[in-house]
Amino acid sequence: MDIEQIRAWMEAAERTHLGDAVAIETWHQLGARCQFVKTLPSAASLLDVGAGDGSLQIYRSWPPPPRPDLKMFAFAIERGDMFDRYDGYELGAWPQVTPDFGGQQFDAIVAANFIEHIDEPIEFIRWAAGRLTARGRIFLEWPRPDALALPTAPELHAVGLDVMTGNYFDDATHRQELPDTQAVHGALLAAGLRIDSAGIVQVPFFEDHMLALGRSEDDIVSRTLAYWSFTSWCQYVAARRAG
Repeated sequence: MDIEQIRAWMEAAERTHLGDAVAIETWHQLGARCQFVKTLPSAASLLDVGAGDGSLQIYRSWPPPPRPDLKMFAFAIERGDMFDRYDGYELGAWPQVTPDFGGQQFDAIVAANFIEHIDEPIEFIRWAAGRLTARGRIFLEWPRPDALALPTAPELHAVGLDVMTGNYFDDATHRQELPDTQAVHGALLAAGLRIDSAGIVQVPFFEDHMLALGRSEDDIVSRTLAYWSFTSWCQYVAARRAG
């Protein structure tokens, strides 16, 4: 996708017939990451690896349906602003430090926009599979090869679109080599998991609303999420213990 296609979308994007609050709520409800969390088994324990600011735990209470039965734990290099809302957290840089939590096994592990930041992502997948319970599930999200060729953030800024990352290499913490999709899927299968679903992280139709909202409210997060959806920036895979 070239910058002229992106410019045309940006100039045409408008809010939907829905109010902003409903559009944002629906955006999350239709997203693969939210669906993964909302459909976990009863009283499941979840480890959020590379937890960022800690926003994943919001899915326990919002959007509907609430899942107050979930126990959620975080692991990251630095303490996020919302880490106090988790049931526990640990800090460290993978692989020098690996999540311990007293040797606890988890019913779910989420690593969203994490494996592209580390060396040997396949080793992380093997580790994660080894920390799953018998009913364990894993959710991975990371950039697609398309992101390597997209316009850079400065190029997008020049046409009036400010985003956090336009091209994969806008983020200097990304590894030079993008984790290969087939290798990631193969590692999950080799670890005794079966793949439930995989695909592009996008919410068509609602991405227009998110872009229009992000521009009117000067919200770079909304603009970036909309841009990622429109350009098919990210991919995901959800897998579970076989049997």
